Amino acid sequence: IEGRAAEPPYLHTLPLVHTRLFPAWLPSEEPVTRLVASEVSDVEFSEVWTGRAEVRFPDVPDADLAGLAPVEVGRGYVFSYAETLHHGQALEPA
Repeated sequence: IEGRAAEPPYLHTLPLVHTRLFPAWLPSEEPVTRLVASEVSDVEFSEVWTGRAEVRFPDVPDADLAGLAPVEVGRGYVFSYAETLHHGQALEPA
C-alpha cells in the first residue's frame, strides 16, 4: 500500500450488471437467464488505499481457463463498501 486514494476505483462508480439465473425445475423446461442492473442507494466507502498490484495465474492446460488470465493489471485498492440494494431492472426481455 502506497497511500490514500483521492476517490474510489473507477469501476465502483459504474452501474453493475448481473446475470439472474433460474435453473430448469423439470427436465422438459429450459432455464431462464436474464441480464439485470441493480438499483442502489446510500453508497458509502471507507478510506480508500491504493498501491501497485500484480495478479498471477498458475499455468493450466485448459485453454478456456487460461484465456481468463489478465492482459493488464492496474493499481490495487483496499477499502470497505456498503450500499442499500432496492431491486433490479431487466436489461433484456424475458
